[in-house]
Amino acid sequence: MARSHAVELEEREEVTERPSHFAELSPSFQALRGSLDHFVEQVRELGPANTPEQILRLGELVYGVMRATAADSSERAKRSSLRRIAAHPDVPFKVTTIWRAVSVYEMSLRIPHLFGVEGLGISHLRAVIGLDPADQERLLTQAARERWTKRQLEREASKFRDGSRGRRPLPQITIWARELKRTLERSSELDDLEDVSAAARAEAIDTLRELEARIQELCQRLACATE
Repeated sequence: MARSHAVELEEREEVTERPSHFAELSPSFQALRGSLDHFVEQVRELGPANTPEQILRLGELVYGVMRATAADSSERAKRSSLRRIAAHPDVPFKVTTIWRAVSVYEMSLRIPHLFGVEGLGISHLRAVIGLDPADQERLLTQAARERWTKRQLEREASKFRDGSRGRRPLPQITIWARELKRTLERSSELDDLEDVSAAARAEAIDTLRELEARIQELCQRLACATE
């Protein structure tokens, strides 16, 4: 799962409501209620999922339910399945906890030779969640060899996230400014301005001056925000 999913799940975590009646969920999900109820029973036996073994077991259980409940193998279907699992009134874990657990478990399937290696704990594995699988293996191998701390690994992992789909979305002001810049760069394509009528010139001048004032206002607000 890409880091972009991590950011989205965390942002939605606080607004996700647990329905008071499980029957209110979609009919397609109700058809798979038996699978989820069995999952809940196993989760109760599991405990708080504090140890590496418990986290892996939780991830394994979630993985099994996801395979049964996801409409298809797309990331969107997986995210929907995760939210539905977390929405069950008897599931004691938040959606981000479930997501991290299943991400770690999926890593254990891809790179089992790095599990149980001295110096690599669950915190190291979490540090590379969302990266490309090849980058995960490369970083974890180097972390084990050079005995990196969790923070060292997080710093190295952040370099791989720069420019990836997992980075935070650009602020709207940045997007707007870039779009405006591209528009202005096309001003050389304008026709000969001497041929423009007086009325059109006046309208264009008024509009450009209005834009200039608005841009200056935004620049001042941005400058004040950094002080």
